[in-house]
Amino acid sequence: MKASREVKRQEKIWRRQTPEMKRILPERTFPVAPDASGAGSQKTRFTYILTLLIIFFILHPLTALTKQGQPPFYTLHVISHREMKDAVAELSRFQKLGIHAFYRHEEVKDTGMWYRVYLGKYASSIEAKKAAEEFKQRGLISYALVRKFKPEVEPLAFYTLHVISRREMESAVAELTRFGKSGVDGFYRYEEVKDTGMWYRVYLGKYASSIEAKKAAEEFKQRGLISYALVRKFKPEVEPLAFYTLHVISRREMESAVAELTRFGKSGVDGFYRYEEVKDTGMWYRVYLGKYASSIEAKKAAEELKQRGLISYALVRRFKPEVEPAPKIARREDFPPYDELKKLEEKQPEPAPKIVRREEAPPSTEVKQLEQMQPEPAQPPEQDQRKEEGPAYAEVKKIEEKQPEQDQRKPEEDVIAPKVAPALKTVHLTLFEAIRYSLEGNHNIRIVSHLPQQAQEELIRAESVYDSSLFLESTHGETYGPWRAEVLDDTLAQKESQLQVGVRKPLTTGGNLSVFQAMDYFDSKSFKVLPSSQYASAPTVELTQPLLKNIGGKAERADISIAGLDLNISHQEFHRTVIDVANRVSQAYWRLFLNRAIVAISQQAYDMAEEVNRREVVRFTEGISKQLDVNRSRAAAEDRRSNVLKAKERVQVEMDQLKFLLNWSDVTIDSEVELIPLETPKTVVEDVDEVEAIVTALENRSEFAKAKYVVDISEIRQELARHEKLPELDALARYSFNSHGSNISDSIDSTQWDDKNSWVVGLEFKWPIGNNAAKARYRKRLSEHKQARSEVQRVIDRIRMEVKQAIYKIKLAKDDIEATRRAKVAGEMVVEGETARFELGQVTNEELLRAQDLLAGARQNNIRAIANYNIALSELARAQGVIGHGLSIEGIKTR
Repeated sequence: MKASREVKRQEKIWRRQTPEMKRILPERTFPVAPDASGAGSQKTRFTYILTLLIIFFILHPLTALTKQGQPPFYTLHVISHREMKDAVAELSRFQKLGIHAFYRHEEVKDTGMWYRVYLGKYASSIEAKKAAEEFKQRGLISYALVRKFKPEVEPLAFYTLHVISRREMESAVAELTRFGKSGVDGFYRYEEVKDTGMWYRVYLGKYASSIEAKKAAEEFKQRGLISYALVRKFKPEVEPLAFYTLHVISRREMESAVAELTRFGKSGVDGFYRYEEVKDTGMWYRVYLGKYASSIEAKKAAEELKQRGLISYALVRRFKPEVEPAPKIARREDFPPYDELKKLEEKQPEPAPKIVRREEAPPSTEVKQLEQMQPEPAQPPEQDQRKEEGPAYAEVKKIEEKQPEQDQRKPEEDVIAPKVAPALKTVHLTLFEAIRYSLEGNHNIRIVSHLPQQAQEELIRAESVYDSSLFLESTHGETYGPWRAEVLDDTLAQKESQLQVGVRKPLTTGGNLSVFQAMDYFDSKSFKVLPSSQYASAPTVELTQPLLKNIGGKAERADISIAGLDLNISHQEFHRTVIDVANRVSQAYWRLFLNRAIVAISQQAYDMAEEVNRREVVRFTEGISKQLDVNRSRAAAEDRRSNVLKAKERVQVEMDQLKFLLNWSDVTIDSEVELIPLETPKTVVEDVDEVEAIVTALENRSEFAKAKYVVDISEIRQELARHEKLPELDALARYSFNSHGSNISDSIDSTQWDDKNSWVVGLEFKWPIGNNAAKARYRKRLSEHKQARSEVQRVIDRIRMEVKQAIYKIKLAKDDIEATRRAKVAGEMVVEGETARFELGQVTNEELLRAQDLLAGARQNNIRAIANYNIALSELARAQGVIGHGLSIEGIKTR
């Protein structure tokens, strides 16, 4: 009975084991027919327990390793920044030098959240320290702290909060930045929503349960960060152990690689780049497309991308994914009204999200609206848009194909034969792209971008007034005097040397605290001085403090405050230059658009005149018309041909002006590239609220902000000048520990606290009679302050005037567009009627040519009115102090 019960118990244990355990355990470790004594049962139990112990000791390390995912690594913390953009700039600097870097958004006790920049991943702290010394010797860093990290392990599933959606990636990134500044971590996903297309969805947090997520949503709502939150559950994507990808292009500059990824992203192709070293050619940013399970899939994808005209070259590469610490993502603003978006998204269940990653913003809101109004213009082939920075891409490609790269090229890789890209001839530009390129390369922006850095250094110089200083004073002399003394002759001679060395610290109260060591050597010929040669030591503490003029360090504080305001003014100067350049680019863009349209209209009029002339020649040959008619049509054709040439000349002038403003790496003033505007001009005139426009202008115009800073500076100077009318009254306190000896060592050793020590206290008073200089300075500063306040009012009135003028031009454009449109339609009807009369022989070609000139003029006036309206919109944006087109001042790097 006992044996039977034991068998049943072990069978029950067997059934409870997991499938994994059953595969490892023997089929049956319990006895089928145990002996009556139970010895076989005991032996079986022992075997079973021993097997379990062995399995435990084998699986436990494996389970721990699986949970850990990757072994810990060491890295170097080299710098911290408050702003994420500064940390990203540091990453870019290190990555351009071929150094792996990443950042983490971490909380530091008592100082809040910081973006910490880390360099490298090392297997041991010794390797990390060696790398730190190498970086210091190269002058790349001045500080490094070795830190140990365990790679973060994602849960099997997590909950998150969907809070907002954006059409533009840059808007989603801006939103994430806004949340990040409030200490809330987030991420975005590029997902497809049924009936509404692709959206950048912004998510906040990762939570273990939906209850935690809901609590976080309520907290965010109470803080005013969000007004809507939908709890969603995600399972993290698992990367394969290895994947295949397509190397399609290489770039010297990271910005160029990002631009290529953006271009592919617009076509729905996911990609990434890696900063890699290529033998004999140095470091390159290599662009890769897709992740595939096999090389066959990668080859098929390459052929498909070639057929679509997206690439002309592809090399199949095999990678093992690297495990990175979880990055912190940046964040931005609303494009469509979110309530409408929410309703659209809630209509039907969402399909499985399609993830697309991109590293640079697509075109702005305005460009997107235009793309929805009309079919997207065909993109020129890739080879027509690429211009390699450095060696030509074909040469780089050949160099890379000569030898396989060590540690990266695998035997499984197959090379798809590249095609050499032809030279760049034309560049199709949207207005968004034109403005963005100008903000990156314009000469004026590059020049004025140095002003904030210079002002920052001036602020540092002003603040350094409170830095401690080391001083050393030394004198040595010999004195001869005709005084009577017990000497061998009538002259008293004595030698004396003095040395003072110490530290002086300026105080915020306006005074100075000095701690120094005084050493004196004295040698006299007098018999009354014993010993005649001796050393004196005097450790001294000295304090000087103004009691009236400059009490509290008013002069130094005023200098620091003015330097800080000058820094703000330099930023406003940079802001004003950016706005002016964006406006000039926009106007040059629309003038180029206008003149290209005039060329087309003039060419059409010329073709019409040639057709009239051809008909007149035929009719003259048949004896129907006269030589005068032929000559008239010929003269009209030549005159219109001259108009075409003049219009083309104006196009070239405007194109050169736009190239100069862009100063783009692919389009410079010396390049033979033809710029073709792609932007569809706005023709529907919308009403502008004048009051709201003026308020926006006063909030954003750098001239107004600068004028207010100047008022603040003049007020500080006026207050300082009023204070400087006070007389000087300075207090002095000094205490010295006196000691002497026959040598330096004895004099120092005998230093002690006793009643033989020296002390001095005193006052120094000075006041210029009449004090005329200080009074004149004060009256001058008072006048400057009044002048600055008047300048503020003048700037306000000027801003209001510019906004009103821009709005007036917009209102005028509405009637002008409509009037010229009607004139164009009427002109077309006149030409049609005169052509019919001319063909019937009722009139000569004089009336027809006159009607054609009238139509050409009406068409030019209509397109000019449309261009002027779009220029007026740009002028209104400048008057309001904004760039528009989805761009912001904060996104521009100071060079």
